[in-house]
This record gives sequence, C-alpha cells and structure tokens, in this order.
Amino acid sequence: MIALTDKYQPATLDAFAGLTVAKKLLASLIAEPYESAWLFTGDSGTGKTSMGLALAVAMKAELHHIASRQCDLEGVERTCHACWYTPMNGGWHIVLVDEADRMTQPAQLAFLSKLDGTTRPPNTIFIFTANETKLLEKRFISRCRVVPFDGRREIEASRDFLARVWALESTAPAPDFAALLDQHEGNIRAVLNALEMELIAPGSTVIEPSSPIAHTRPVSAPATVPQSSDDSPTIDAQELAHALRINSSTVYTWVKRGKIPQPIRKAPWTWNRSQISHLVAA
Repeated sequence: MIALTDKYQPATLDAFAGLTVAKKLLASLIAEPYESAWLFTGDSGTGKTSMGLALAVAMKAELHHIASRQCDLEGVERTCHACWYTPMNGGWHIVLVDEADRMTQPAQLAFLSKLDGTTRPPNTIFIFTANETKLLEKRFISRCRVVPFDGRREIEASRDFLARVWALESTAPAPDFAALLDQHEGNIRAVLNALEMELIAPGSTVIEPSSPIAHTRPVSAPATVPQSSDDSPTIDAQELAHALRINSSTVYTWVKRGKIPQPIRKAPWTWNRSQISHLVAA
C-alpha cells in the first residue's frame, strides 16, 4: 500500500486544496520569475514544502533542498556558492529551506547579506518554510515575502479534496471531513494519516459519520446534560456532543484544548454528569 500522503501529494499548484492566495502569488512568479525570497508560514502539514517543490518543477529550476534542522552556516555558504553556477538548463536556482525557524543563528545572519546584498547569488529564488516566526529576526522576515498557509481558512476546498480521496479509496460511508479538519487543526497530512489507518483497520481512529448537525455551531448558554433512561451518573462522548450541539469528533478536540474536562475513562470516553452539568462552551 502506498501512503496516502505520498499518493496524493500535489505535484502542481492547481492540485493543492485551497491556498488560493499562495497559488496566485506563485503562479505569477512562474510566469515572470525574479530574484526574491519567500517565507511560507503555517502549521505542519499545510503544504508549505510541497508547494516549494511544485514551484521548482513548474519552473524547471535546479533545486537545492536543505532539510529541517540541517541549515547551518556551512550549509548556507555551500548552497549559495553552488547557485553562482549556471543551472544545466540555463534557468533558475531554487533554494528550499525547511523549518527555517530552526536554522542556526549564524545561518540566519548569513542569509541577511545573501538576500539583499552584493553576495546575492544570481537567478536564485529562496523559499523558506516555518511553523512559526518568533525565532526569526525581524531583519530576516523583512527580506522575505511572507505567505501564510492556513488549512482552516478554506475548509470547503480541503473537505472536497478529502472527499475525493475517500471516494477513490473506499466504498464505506464518508466520515465528517469538516470535523476531522477541526480535530486536526486544519492539518491535511494528519487527516490523510487518520484516513489511511481507518482504511487499514476500520474503527482504529476516531472518525464520526457525516452529520446534519453543524459541528461549529456555537453554544451561548449552559449545556443541559441529558439524563439516560437508567439515570446513569455518567455520560459518554455521543451524549455530550448532543448536549453541546457539536459533532462527536469536536468533543475530543475540545478536551485537548481544555474546553471540556478530562474524562474519568477513555475507553469509551466517559464523564461524571456532575462534572460537566454546568459546562458552557467557550
């Protein structure tokens, strides 16, 4: 079996789900390339590195890929030196630096001169990816065109992509992809991994069937915890989701974020009714 993340890794800009702004900017760069530096920011699994690779393919550029946590001063100097040579096809160099926020401080300082000084290599486009920017100097960020990657901004496009994948891989009822995206904070790679596990061993992951109840519906008043017919002192995830008017998958997300107290038991997830009887969802 081929991993879903590999099988459905987008190879062209058009193949990416959502990311409208990023695709528009890079399409323009492909049409009229120029020496520049770009910083793709966002959570892991939102397509930053894949889009950098797709850009290199579309431009038929010579790719210099510096993997995560391998960007040090020696690597910067070696890569930039290589970019002074004309590519085999006479076109462009693309330097792709993964997790640039984890590069060494000397490497980051070296890039300050490489990006806008007389030592900038010719016909070179720099692509940096970062999960966050707090470790990057403002001087470094100011030399880059910052492009945010957020899988939660275009949920509909991401949901449609996942639906196509599921339809190609399984004949089972489709799960609630919007809830899964919420559960994994918009990380499509994480959702694909969850779907893969479900395909291999049905029931191995927390995947709820599609529901007409909107999982993002806000709760503006204290939830009324339903009492079961046997007056049980506990409540499970399905009952709690119904009480809060959310999808069951969202219950697990809210527990992770601290919106819902930790359950007294996790197989199946169970709470004391008194524990959440006056719960108000944030």
